[in-house]
Amino acid sequence: MVNMRYAIKLVIIVIVAVSAYWIFGKSFHSAKNTLDFRNATYVIDNNPLTLTNGVSEQEAASGSATKVTTKIFGEPAYGDLNNDSINDAALIMVRDAGGSGTFYYAVALLDESENAAQGTNAVLLGDRIAPQNIEISNGQIIVHYAVRALDEPMSTQPSLGISKHLLIDGNTLEEGKRVVFNCADEKSIVAIFHPDNDTQVELKLSDGRELNVPHAISTSGTRYANKDGNFIFWNKGNDATIQEHGKETFRNCTISQ
Repeated sequence: MVNMRYAIKLVIIVIVAVSAYWIFGKSFHSAKNTLDFRNATYVIDNNPLTLTNGVSEQEAASGSATKVTTKIFGEPAYGDLNNDSINDAALIMVRDAGGSGTFYYAVALLDESENAAQGTNAVLLGDRIAPQNIEISNGQIIVHYAVRALDEPMSTQPSLGISKHLLIDGNTLEEGKRVVFNCADEKSIVAIFHPDNDTQVELKLSDGRELNVPHAISTSGTRYANKDGNFIFWNKGNDATIQEHGKETFRNCTISQ
């Protein structure tokens, strides 16, 4: 009787494990094996670039013996970038144009399910940087790498660690950082910042509103406000608030961990 109970428990455990694989593991495994990032077309400097087995070679100019070589650097990261519950890929590319520069880019390959995968435009990371890794977290790409200080020559080994956040807007890859703030009264704010062009912040509020609020002058923290000042979004460190017509409508907001 004891052996029979043990056998039944063992069968149940096996069924649960197999079911979990098919439900949770298969889609990720499938994405890693079906997204052919080594044989896809991307866009670099507004020109399409097709990789074959992870490499592209083009003439630097018509009839030139100098080749522009572009290839994949390291391994890709996987995760959903466009909120369709399908894993996409993010990767680093390195381009050698035959001169002294070696340029690194971040790109994405979007899994369009029944349609062909869509390569995005490439975002320049820098010249002769030291890439560390690339990841996808909360629907955004984060690239970690080292650069030189502004006053250091290019011959200096990069040692200043930085991270660049990238987002998908439609099929376009652009610099931006998505931050979720949890507020009092079970409210929340999703803010998208654009460090390279900080003219406005994109807000998605838990009450359903979506707003683009212009950057405004502030003596403390970062302030975004509409023209008449009736809507103000404040952000300082990990904290944020929203004031509307002089009243705090989103208060005690802190970054979700």
